[in-house]
Amino acid sequence: MRDNGNFDPFQVMQRTFTPSFAFGPVARENAAGFWASQAKILASMEDYANGWFERRHAGTEEALASARQICDAATPFDAVREYQKWAIGSVERVIKDGLACQQQLIELGRLGAEPLAHAAETVRAEAESVAASAAATSKQHSRARAA
Repeated sequence: MRDNGNFDPFQVMQRTFTPSFAFGPVARENAAGFWASQAKILASMEDYANGWFERRHAGTEEALASARQICDAATPFDAVREYQKWAIGSVERVIKDGLACQQQLIELGRLGAEPLAHAAETVRAEAESVAASAAATSKQHSRARAA
């Protein structure tokens, strides 16, 4: 193709974004890590949701049993006692919800921190490699000057 001085943006873009062989392995590792983290997040969220539904079902069953006991209570004292048992169970379930939510957030934080820790380790290793090669080059230059 002969260059007649015309500017072709398509050709410029092709030259700018040519595939690099070094990019492939890094992109593959990043993509695999990302989707593995997504799978872990989904599994964690599924566990959280399933636990929440189990607690709601238990709460509904206990509320039904308490309502029956309250309606069948012989005295107001017995009715209040049944209500208190249900209320205590309800508060316990809410506390379990809060703990499960905290565990979910901790897990999400851990999964989010893993790529950052890996990236920091990679940067540190590269910096140490550059420093070591610079030190070796410096020693070679000082030996050459001395000779």
